[in-house]
Amino acid sequence: METLASTDSNGSVTAFLDKCRENPLSNTQPVRSLLIMPCQRIPRYILLLQDLLKNTPSHHPDFEDLQKALDETKEVANAINQAICEYQNHVEMSRLRNQFLSEEFSLILQPPRIFVKQGPLLKICRKKRKTRMFFLFSDLLVYATTVMAYRVPAEDMYLLPRQFPLETVSVTGIPDNESKKFNLPLAFKVIPSLLSF
Repeated sequence: METLASTDSNGSVTAFLDKCRENPLSNTQPVRSLLIMPCQRIPRYILLLQDLLKNTPSHHPDFEDLQKALDETKEVANAINQAICEYQNHVEMSRLRNQFLSEEFSLILQPPRIFVKQGPLLKICRKKRKTRMFFLFSDLLVYATTVMAYRVPAEDMYLLPRQFPLETVSVTGIPDNESKKFNLPLAFKVIPSLLSF
């Protein structure tokens, strides 16, 4: 689907796909609709088998076979979902690899590590506040600095100053009366047990 989306601006590809849509065999459906059909088929089989089981008496000779078919179809669906999640994680890891200028970050992006979330947070240092981009993985917390090029932030490019295995980090909330001192609506402490944060 991503590859297809990348061809939207290509006039010859768009014209070809429009011509394919006019073909009676396509049922006038766009390619995107046809591509998603195999993904929708397994969930539909599960619904069909559940409905059949619901309307089949437990003493019927086909009941056990229907139950077995349902269980195996669910296993296939779970395997497909797992493969999709692994692919999405691979795509996210590749995107992150391209955003960092440090080779060290490539070592971080190794299986079986899973990317969870990223976002900017305000880090309160001894002298001043600093905005840092934080990256949360299944077993690691990373924060990075936006690269400055001629005093203009290079868009989406980062240097990697620190990483902390989650097993060595604790997070504690800061009471509202203390967070107001920093003029922040929400504040928390990330406390690494081994290194200075």
